Amino acid sequence: MTKHPFTYSFIQPKLKPILSLFSLIWISLIGFISVVCLIVNFSIKILSYNLKEATNANQVSYDEYNRRIVIIKEHTKNLSEQQDEIESILATNQALKRSLQNIYDIVPDTVTLDFVKLDKNSLEIRGQTPSKEAFTLLMEAPLKSIFTKTKTTFYQLPNGWLNFTSISTSED
Repeated sequence: MTKHPFTYSFIQPKLKPILSLFSLIWISLIGFISVVCLIVNFSIKILSYNLKEATNANQVSYDEYNRRIVIIKEHTKNLSEQQDEIESILATNQALKRSLQNIYDIVPDTVTLDFVKLDKNSLEIRGQTPSKEAFTLLMEAPLKSIFTKTKTTFYQLPNGWLNFTSISTSED
């Protein structure tokens, strides 16, 4: 530095820093707060992403449970329908059993049955009887009271007895 002959100051000038201590403290504080805000922002983004992933996983699980519930409901409905069918068949079988028992109860001792076929609306009986009159009085009369139409055919056997085929039907 060159000295000027005229100086107005008694002290030697010092270089001033660009930023004062007070400015450095404020800049440091602003920088620190900015870094903390960035860390908080980054943490919130990570937590938001994790929450979104957990929500998606839970939605998939929820959808799977709902799908299983629908399958179980369908299976339960099918089982209920099958149970109803089984109960219907069982009731029909019980009715057929009672009907067969009733048919055997009306068969007199003189009539021998060889074949009995019971359908929903018909009954076919084959067997042997000593005479047409015995069959007509003892079997055909009860059958006519049960069924709307009864037709009986007889065939003579060499021993004097008759083979018969009786078909009884009812209109439903």
